[in-house]
Amino acid sequence: MDAMWAGGADGGAYVQCSLDTARDVDRCTVWNDYTGQTVGPGDYRLAKEHRAATASELKITGAVDESIFLQNGLILIRQ
Repeated sequence: MDAMWAGGADGGAYVQCSLDTARDVDRCTVWNDYTGQTVGPGDYRLAKEHRAATASELKITGAVDESIFLQNGLILIRQ
């Protein structure tokens, strides 16, 4: 999957995630759109569900610190 931009008028980030089904994690890298600073790649799982987001759930809306926000209120947390 290519990196996607997510954010708003005050800034955002480029996020690239792929599903690792064998390990039940999403492997994600996050780049700050202003500084280019990167976090990752790292392993992420859905908060409260402790599983990887499926390919259909990986609809990224934003990223802050070690959290990646998805549509439908889902949040990936770095492990």
